Amino acid sequence: MRGVDRTIPQSAMNSHPNHQSNLDDSPQQNNRRRLAFIDHLPTFRQYVQDTWLDLLVVICVGALALGLNSADNASTRQFPIIFREDGDVVYPTFSYPRRKSIIPIWLDALLAILIPTLFFIIAQIRVRSFYDFNTAFWGVIWAIASTTLFQVFIKTLIGGFRPHFLSVCNPDLSRIGSGTGFQGIMYDISICSPDANKAHLRDATKSFPSGHTTAAAAGYVYLSLYFNAKMKIFSNERPHFYKLLVFLAPLLGACLIGGVLTVDNSHHWYDVIAGAIIGTIGALSAFRMSYASIWDYRFNHIPLPRPKSAWSPFGTHDGYASGSAINTEPKTTTPENFSYATGVPTFPSFAHPREWCPAGAPGDAWSRNELINADANFQRQAHYGA
Repeated sequence: MRGVDRTIPQSAMNSHPNHQSNLDDSPQQNNRRRLAFIDHLPTFRQYVQDTWLDLLVVICVGALALGLNSADNASTRQFPIIFREDGDVVYPTFSYPRRKSIIPIWLDALLAILIPTLFFIIAQIRVRSFYDFNTAFWGVIWAIASTTLFQVFIKTLIGGFRPHFLSVCNPDLSRIGSGTGFQGIMYDISICSPDANKAHLRDATKSFPSGHTTAAAAGYVYLSLYFNAKMKIFSNERPHFYKLLVFLAPLLGACLIGGVLTVDNSHHWYDVIAGAIIGTIGALSAFRMSYASIWDYRFNHIPLPRPKSAWSPFGTHDGYASGSAINTEPKTTTPENFSYATGVPTFPSFAHPREWCPAGAPGDAWSRNELINADANFQRQAHYGA
């Protein structure tokens, strides 16, 4: 990396936990350091400049998804109906009764956003970085918004019949014999009763894939990845068992939501599986867009900087961020040509233990010396800014 001094200056050594610090270690000063992350909060203008495009795209994606979801299916699918001699319809796959959804889709999507956001907020007790919270929050929004649009496109263009389809369709028995295919058992929705509820009928033809499961998987898989990154559940050390339970808990929530959909006759098992796959892919993609890695424990907790952003805690490779001579004024501009770097120059040292500092990835992660220097600079900034 350009302009990086690989040597450890004496000032940085003094600020390292293994060396005596020459800074004020009074309780008041320590409290100021713990709250120093407030200095890195963006102004309202900076935040708007950084997020307005994301917000606009999310709104457009949501509006497009709502419009597609209320539209009729683009394809005409056929389904088999077998009439017994007494006139009763026999085809059990689509013959379940229509039941009220146990979890409405709006509540499912809301929980998929609010529950992860709640834990992002709780994590700030230790992380203490608004930039990290903002990155995590927008990441889960991206995951849910993108996968929702993805599954709505499939619902509208491909679709599928829900388990309660025939209960909503209520086939017109006067149309017996008008079917097509082998033995004339295949029909389309034109055989449905004229009195059938149009909205219910349209919804009953959009079973594949499951929108509930897509949103749940996107939100809760993302949360599990966040837990792993912050708690280092999958790393080079054997953690306590409770951490595995923390990692699996959101996945259990997603599985339960998917299972409930088969109980209330809203979806088939394959609808749920397809929704889970779409949501998981969206969560993995959004997390990697937001953080330096998905599974690499060395730096999967580090939120990525945004190039040419009006606000970012990641500075240039000069001043604080470079490990060169310590300046009294931090530089917070981003480099003209963005280079992949996962340093944490403005994160408090207590945000993540030093054992989890990036190491062994030259060119991709900050060296230990650079992190020691960056931490010294951060503490010096907190000291002089007090």
